[in-house]
Amino acid sequence: MLEKLPRIYNIGPIHEHQKSRLKEKKSEASIVAGNFWEEDRSCIDWLNGQPPRSVIYVSFGSLTVVTREQLIEFWHVWSIVLTDFWLPGEVGSAGGGLNHTAVGAFLTHSGWNSTLESIVAGVPMICWPYFGDQTINSRFVSEVWKIGLDIKDTCDRLIIEKAVREVMEVRKDEFLERADGMAKMAKKAVERGGSSIAVWML
Repeated sequence: MLEKLPRIYNIGPIHEHQKSRLKEKKSEASIVAGNFWEEDRSCIDWLNGQPPRSVIYVSFGSLTVVTREQLIEFWHVWSIVLTDFWLPGEVGSAGGGLNHTAVGAFLTHSGWNSTLESIVAGVPMICWPYFGDQTINSRFVSEVWKIGLDIKDTCDRLIIEKAVREVMEVRKDEFLERADGMAKMAKKAVERGGSSIAVWML
């Protein structure tokens, strides 16, 4: 890509860069989230009471339109859950909730911001791409990085259930190990001397 577009430099993940700079300055300022809404953190108390890596975080971004029929298919996920559950309202950006130790997987539309936030948090993904780059992102998650599964544009309760069981039970350790490795690489990229910092300084 550099040969064809020599003036384009890949940097990121930016939200992790913000956090690392604020830590260095020992700033009390809150980190600016890349979202359109004020964050609702009311689910944190509930998350604090859940076992590690037992919760699926669900967010389809700010533009995805889910039909009634699709919602019914996704709702089936809750019928396979064996423990009590709680459904929060709007939670805001994926980044805040994804970093909680109770979160074991992210059911996502595979937007680039959500994908990066999940990578940095070390959380495996179940990808349901909607449009644009999301199809490519979800394919990378599943086939290249192997940190989750791509259910493509299929919205079928049996496929969703199979993916949930695969990520949360059958291949849980495998996905968590790979996701943890990707998280370490992403965080290293924005540390002093990291690849994103080096490119940023050009």
